Order: sequence, then structure tokens, then C-alpha cells
Amino acid sequence: MELPLFLLAFALFWKSSTCIRCYECVAELSYTAIEHICDNFDGSGKYIVDCPNSNMCYKRVTSWESSNGLTSKSYHRGCAAQSVNGDQKRINGKWQMVNDIHDVYDEGCKMDADEERITKTMHCYCRGELCNGSAKTVTHLSAFLFIIIAYLVIS
Repeated sequence: MELPLFLLAFALFWKSSTCIRCYECVAELSYTAIEHICDNFDGSGKYIVDCPNSNMCYKRVTSWESSNGLTSKSYHRGCAAQSVNGDQKRINGKWQMVNDIHDVYDEGCKMDADEERITKTMHCYCRGELCNGSAKTVTHLSAFLFIIIAYLVIS
């Protein structure tokens, strides 16, 4: 009986984050920042970032097929670019810097339409915690809490 009460108390006092979290990785390393490469992506915590200026995650898959049948794919994951640096609003008579999030993307995936390019790129945008991982389902805290509460009600 003590464990269910502990879990209920833990769930009630859990502090939720104020921003969405996404997986972030790049197709190749750059010289300007320490980044994780998507080739080694395993869904672990080292790929998770907070996205305070976005309410969506994205995943970009670029594929290339040579004339002899060889194919190559590269991946890029991160927070969707939804805010503009330098936005200002007049608040209480003074101009102040703000970070407004603009909803400019539709949820889902779209393929680039340019048939003349040798590379094909699919851009995917999603809402939800860590939604830009692989195809496998991510268990959310809310589902976990629902199971705990259902167990307490039944027993």
C-alpha cells in the first residue's frame, strides 16, 4: 500500500516543464558547436534538448540514389524554427524584446517537390514530447500517471 501512495504523491508534485522537448542531432559535425550525429541516434538522454522558442519538433530525412543503385540517407532532428530574433512589442508603453512563437508549420510530413534535384528531402513536423524520434512509440508521463491512478482506483 505504501508504494502506490508514494507514486501518487510523486505524480501530484511532479513539476512539468514549461517547454516542449525534442531530440536534436545533425547529419554531420560542424566546427562551431558540439553536436551529436544522427548516425549514432539511439533515443538516449544525450539527444534531448529543451525548445523554449518552439512548440513543435522536426525531423528531416535527405536521401540520395546513385545511377548504380547505391542509396544514402542523412537525418537531422531538432526544435522547429518558430520564433524570430529581434521581435519587439510595446508593453506598458515601452518597447520590449519578446519571443513569440509563430505557428507556421502543419503537423505531418511533406516531400520536396523539385524533381530536378538528385536528393529528395522529407520534412516532418510534430507536436508532443520527443515526437521526432524513430517510428517507435514514446511512452508519455500522462499515460504513466493514468495507469497509476487506474490501479489505485481499482484496488
